[in-house]
Amino acid sequence: MNKYNTLPGQLLAFVPRPQFKNLVKSTQADKHCKGFTAWHHFVTMSYAQPANPNVLRSLENSLDSNHSSLYHLGIQKDLKRSTISYANNNRSCVLFEKLFYSILDSSDIL
Repeated sequence: MNKYNTLPGQLLAFVPRPQFKNLVKSTQADKHCKGFTAWHHFVTMSYAQPANPNVLRSLENSLDSNHSSLYHLGIQKDLKRSTISYANNNRSCVLFEKLFYSILDSSDIL
């Protein structure tokens, strides 16, 4: 059986998971979280960038159709568009801003 890394997996390889967990802890991003964690939110939004959906319904359908590849990234159940919408509206962007700057500081691109 061939083993390969999916496109979302390749994109998320740039994000050190322990660093992400430390940022979540410092920003308390998962403080009142019941099931849709900050990691799930980040994976969903990272998946949405290359998928380029017009509305949340098409993102939901795309996630459902690629469920087998997202299982390995930590998303184990089907996501509903209401969950994604609620997270986008109520979750603070501070975590993602700090993540961006920490990855930018650690990259050797510049």
